[in-house]
Amino acid sequence: MTLFFTTPIADARDYPLPHILGLPSTPEITTASKRWLLNVNNHIYTMDSARSGLYILATSLRSKSVWLPSYHCPALVEPFLAAGITVNFYPICSDLKPDFNFLNSNVGKFENIVGIRYFGFDCGIEKLSEFCKKNQNILIEDLAHAAFPSHIYGQAAVTSLVKFYPLSSGAELIVNSNFEAIEKVQENYANLPKKFVQQFNNLYRKVKCKLGFLKKKQWLYLDIDSMTSWISAADEFVLSYTDHINVKKVRRDNYQVLANRLANNKYGTVLFPELDSNTVPYVLPFLIHDEAVFVKMRKAGIQIYRWEELAESRCQQSKLYRQKIIQIPCHQNIEQSDIDYIIQVLNQ
Repeated sequence: MTLFFTTPIADARDYPLPHILGLPSTPEITTASKRWLLNVNNHIYTMDSARSGLYILATSLRSKSVWLPSYHCPALVEPFLAAGITVNFYPICSDLKPDFNFLNSNVGKFENIVGIRYFGFDCGIEKLSEFCKKNQNILIEDLAHAAFPSHIYGQAAVTSLVKFYPLSSGAELIVNSNFEAIEKVQENYANLPKKFVQQFNNLYRKVKCKLGFLKKKQWLYLDIDSMTSWISAADEFVLSYTDHINVKKVRRDNYQVLANRLANNKYGTVLFPELDSNTVPYVLPFLIHDEAVFVKMRKAGIQIYRWEELAESRCQQSKLYRQKIIQIPCHQNIEQSDIDYIIQVLNQ
């Protein structure tokens, strides 16, 4: 199956190196606290990236088609394409919840559906879970933006730890005990290269690359040959000795300060002005009125992200958000002076 993605709108090379980074870069080593506050009755597998987890799931599914939200990163889509899964897209609404009228009319029984908790917010995941139970669908949760879920509704999920901690790699594949393909998932995970095998593979690939024998990657974001079930000792140390409770608190505090100070900003709108008690945000989604706002912030040295590469679909909301939603950092390394600077740039 061939899909065409829209070309990026901006090029990072056109802007100066940022001094306010979009992801945390400095570890805060202290007394460790428990990351999973709930006793989740699932199998949790650690691996290098969320897209590797999605590929493990995709190669395990019995039904060879999947429904994905039209607003996405290509890293969500490529693992299913690489596994030979037929990919379909459902539209999203302005609040980033699925268009349930579309789902009711187009999605049949026993099909696979992926739901995204955009930017750390639930975005209708509970209602999507109810739809899937009623329709006997397999629900896979993309928790790349939600590393601290209070509850997991799907039969399987993936997290992306690199978005929440200063790690070189790290993700989790979470599979419910009653997932229909649990044995296949376990088999696929067991076949992932371990530490020394992957280190040898990486060295071999570097040599082939220098000699000009390395084939061009088929996928932009997914590299099947580099998938592994281990993360570095340094990254394991950071995860083991981080105060996860404080990470959640600081992210929530930074988000709410930004949201409050941007409440009446004339250049854009905070998509979610208030945090509920369970939300730990990845970033602050800001709906800009003019493309010049993105350019101004990047030129000011603020690293903001935007999902610009979407698979072609009829979802007008996704096409709008491709240009208009920017992701303002609120991670635990952001200082009050950084927040003041972000507000200053957005008020100019």
